[in-house]
Amino acid sequence: MLSISDFIVPKWKHSKPQVRLKAVQAMDKNSADLLAKIGKIDTDSRVRLAAVEKITDMELLNDIFLTDPEDVVRQSVEKRLNPMVRDMIADTPDAAARGRILDRLDNQETLMWIAGEINNPDIRLEILDRIDKPRHLCVIAQSNWGMKAGMTVVEKLSDPGHLEQVARKGSNKKIRKLAETRRQAILAELHPPSADEIRTQELEALCHKMENLIQSEPSDGWDAQAAELELSWEALDPKKDHELRWRFDAAGEAIERESIRLKKERTVRAECEHLCASIEKMLAPFDDDADRFRQLQEDRRQIDPTCVPEAVYRTFAARFGDAVDAYKHTRDRVLKDRELHQNHIERLRDCCVRIEQLAEADAPEVAGSSARPDQRPNQQPDQLIQSCQKDWQEAWFESPETAPIKQRFDRAVKTIEQKQAAHKTAVEQKSRELHERLIMLCESVEEAQAAINPFDAEADVKAAQQEWKKNSPLLPEVGKELSPRFQDACNLYFEKLSEFRTNRDWERWANLNQKKALCEVAEKLAEEDPLSTTAGTAKKIRDIQARWKEIGPVSRNQSDEIWNRFRKACDRVLIPCMELKTALYNEIRELADSENWQETTLKIKAVQNLWKEIGPLPRAMEKDLQRSFQETCDRFFTRQRSFYEQLDEERRENLKQKRRLCDEAEALSESADFKSTLSRIKELQASWKEIGPIPRSKSDALWKRFRSACDRFFNHLDEERLTNLRKKELLCKQVETLVESMPDNTEDTVDAEDTVNPDSEDKEKISKIRRRIIDLQKEWKTIGPVPKESDTAIWDRFRKPCDAFFDRFEDHFAAVQNQLSQNQTLKEELLAEALQLSESTEWKSTRTRLIELQAEWKQIGPAPRKSNQKLWNDFRAACDTFFNRSKRFYEDMDQQRTSNLKQKSDICLHMELLAKVVLDKSGIQYDPNVPMAEQLNIALDYKDEIFVAGDSRATREKASRKVQYLQERWKAIGPVPKKDDKDIWERYRRASKICSGF
Repeated sequence: MLSISDFIVPKWKHSKPQVRLKAVQAMDKNSADLLAKIGKIDTDSRVRLAAVEKITDMELLNDIFLTDPEDVVRQSVEKRLNPMVRDMIADTPDAAARGRILDRLDNQETLMWIAGEINNPDIRLEILDRIDKPRHLCVIAQSNWGMKAGMTVVEKLSDPGHLEQVARKGSNKKIRKLAETRRQAILAELHPPSADEIRTQELEALCHKMENLIQSEPSDGWDAQAAELELSWEALDPKKDHELRWRFDAAGEAIERESIRLKKERTVRAECEHLCASIEKMLAPFDDDADRFRQLQEDRRQIDPTCVPEAVYRTFAARFGDAVDAYKHTRDRVLKDRELHQNHIERLRDCCVRIEQLAEADAPEVAGSSARPDQRPNQQPDQLIQSCQKDWQEAWFESPETAPIKQRFDRAVKTIEQKQAAHKTAVEQKSRELHERLIMLCESVEEAQAAINPFDAEADVKAAQQEWKKNSPLLPEVGKELSPRFQDACNLYFEKLSEFRTNRDWERWANLNQKKALCEVAEKLAEEDPLSTTAGTAKKIRDIQARWKEIGPVSRNQSDEIWNRFRKACDRVLIPCMELKTALYNEIRELADSENWQETTLKIKAVQNLWKEIGPLPRAMEKDLQRSFQETCDRFFTRQRSFYEQLDEERRENLKQKRRLCDEAEALSESADFKSTLSRIKELQASWKEIGPIPRSKSDALWKRFRSACDRFFNHLDEERLTNLRKKELLCKQVETLVESMPDNTEDTVDAEDTVNPDSEDKEKISKIRRRIIDLQKEWKTIGPVPKESDTAIWDRFRKPCDAFFDRFEDHFAAVQNQLSQNQTLKEELLAEALQLSESTEWKSTRTRLIELQAEWKQIGPAPRKSNQKLWNDFRAACDTFFNRSKRFYEDMDQQRTSNLKQKSDICLHMELLAKVVLDKSGIQYDPNVPMAEQLNIALDYKDEIFVAGDSRATREKASRKVQYLQERWKAIGPVPKKDDKDIWERYRRASKICSGF
């Protein structure tokens, strides 16, 4: 029931909680005092919670937290307070001010949450000072708060059980160890040992230290450490009669013996290394110091082999023996080389002088031959050169002293070779050319025999005879071989020339009479009309011309006259034929580009028949015209053939497309989704019209098939439209009934959030009517089309009552629009900040801020519909831009670290293989992740690069420089993935330790 005061007081004082709740939800966040008052005095927890959600003042929230009676409200306030306190503490640089804030927080769970959210060791320690519950302290020790926080927790805990929990589950090894130590200390305080037990424990610890010392790697500090332990023992056991004394003394004696042995071994090792290095140094370069060599051998005999391990001594003995043998061998070789050196120098100089003398001789003499091709060469110079070269090869050796002699010798030899080659080439070329010329003279005379007119070759034959007499004696053997051939050819030629002179006059007289007869025939044909009998006349002229070519020549003084007579008679026949063919070609050219295929085809074939009737003309006369005529005809028929082929292809393709349209129309003909199907059917019909013709034999059947499928659908559609009309008429009746039932007083019936404000029963009823009308409008949209003749009328009937109802709520919609505009402003501000942050590179802080912006966005109500979705899309795109960039940044970092891991693994592999090659460390395993062939290739490359035969010291120096290079590369490479950091570092450390033995 409503009271009278409800119409007077503000809505946040309304008697109904739901009204007060909506009033608080509609309040501005700036009304902090009013919201705080409501949060304290309102009797409904939901209203207080709504007020708390809008309060931003930390003092007010804290006051509500301390005074509110219900846990749900206090928990909500605590969730709001915790982030505020966290931010305030994080933003307060002054420790004293920060301490005052922390003193006001008496909830240790809240303190732990704030410390977990702030990654600052100093602040965490300040918070830790205010936490004293063991349960919370154990949780902190198990969390990763840092070493100082863990140590503070251990110091604050005093219960052995809690310390045992930290010792088992502490966040790191040091904290666990510290907790265990403190637990033991506390237990010791609870149960303290006796003085004798403490003394025995301390003495036993000294024994352990002494025994551990002997088991460690021998070093120079052993004696000092043992002496220090001895003093500690004397302080605890001055009489040295404790039962553990024997154990301590035994370890001390072992250390003393090992120290003495170690010193001797180091001394002998140094002496061995010095002797080996000294004698190896005498080898490169060779030092011929016999006294020093003998002294080193004597020092070698003084070495005591028992002071070093047997393997070390064997290595030294083998190395020293190899060096001694190498020195002796080198000394013998050097003495022999010195003796041979001078002898070879003298022989090389003698050879050089002799070869230079030969090089300075004239060309024919050096070449060992004469200038004429038929003379035999003189062999004496060649024998001298060969003898000199043989002596040079026997005496030659490499040295700085022989280099200039060799240059002189090589220049002289090169000069001789050049002279010999030039002379030989000239003689061979001259003989070859002369031989070829004699053969050509024979061939030229033989060709003259076959000449049709021997008179034309008479001068050439006589010139060949003169040249033969001059050149054949230069090559006697060739001339003797070819002379019969040449003489026979000359004799036959002169015989044929004599016979030809006799017969030539008779033939020319007969030829003249035949050509006169052909002229008379051609002149008779020229008197006829060539255009009336083109085919026969042209063919006869061609036959006469062919017969003319078969007749031989006539006398020179009558040749031009008879030819001019014949040519004029032929031209009188052929020129009109040529003019007619030219006219036919011009007609074809006009028809060739036509696309009237059937009519043009008939015309072209008629022209071709006429062309054939004219017949062929002389080739020289119609060569280009014939080719052009044929190409023009071919061009037209090629275009015609392509057109019909393309037309057939298009019709086949159109047939495929129309069949696909039929298939789809048949599939849609029974569809119940009339709206989308109607649109698609119309698209199919439009596509059918756009597609060109198909083969005529299939056109009618395919059209009937497509039309039948479309008709089936439209028949179904007409039935559906009648059904839809009945449905929409029913909706019209419902909305008309609702509007008629609406009360008269409808002002202020709906609040700004589109929810009913239940101030009266009328408003409740109107709100229900509004929701029902909206549902009916949505249902109207789901109903398909109606018959066209009823479409406008049924829509007007439905729209009028709807418009009448909503016109009465314009004031309400204005208020809603105002709220939507405010929401749009708030969202635009968040969008602007998100866009500014989208390009930030402060990955962690920006990510936190964007998450906060997203939370604020969700709390803001909707904006106007036309811009709400766009604002959200832009806001989400700005956030996605940053998060995608952040993802790529960390992916690139991971990729770079993976690449660094690969490079460091390669360095470790190279160091391991280098150690395996140089030190022969058989215990070093091959990397199973790298192909064995690749590892073997690397090892072989190192062996070729590092090893110096017979010089292990130089080999180790090269290996050490290589290791230094690899270590410098390691330092230059950046970090690797955390999960692989420890393993790769341990592998590198082991490899470096092994390589340190170089």
